[in-house]
Amino acid sequence: VYLDKEIESRVVVEPGLEFHGNEGDLMELFGNVIDNAFKWSHHQIEVRIGRAAGVLPQGRALVIEVLDDGPGIEPEKVATVLKRGGRLDTQVSGHGLGLALVRDIVELYKGHLEINRSPLGGAGVRILLPWS
Repeated sequence: VYLDKEIESRVVVEPGLEFHGNEGDLMELFGNVIDNAFKWSHHQIEVRIGRAAGVLPQGRALVIEVLDDGPGIEPEKVATVLKRGGRLDTQVSGHGLGLALVRDIVELYKGHLEINRSPLGGAGVRILLPWS
C-alpha cells in the first residue's frame, strides 16, 4: 500500500517469543499500529518486539514497539486518537478506529498502551502485554 513512499523499515524480534492469546488479536494490534507508522512516516519505521520484567504489575511483559519518523502525536492529543472516531487529520484516509481497537485489545489482556515521541522523531507506540 505504501510502496511509493520508499520507507526504510527495520524489524528486531527477540528470539523465542510467544504470544499467549488470540492470533486475530495480535494481527489486529500489528495491523493497526504498523499501518499508522507507514501512513505517517517520512522515510523510516522500526518495529521492536521483546520481553521485559517489572514493567507491568503482573510481572513480565511482551513488549511491542512501533516507531516512525513522521510528525508524531502531541501528548495532549493522545486521548483523542485513542477514542473511537478520534482523528487528528481528516484529510488523510482512515476512520479513526485503529488505535481505539488497539486500546481495547490491550485492556482486554490487562496490558498497557503508551504513545510517546519516537527516537526516530515521530510517534512511538509501545504495547505491553502480560507474559505468562
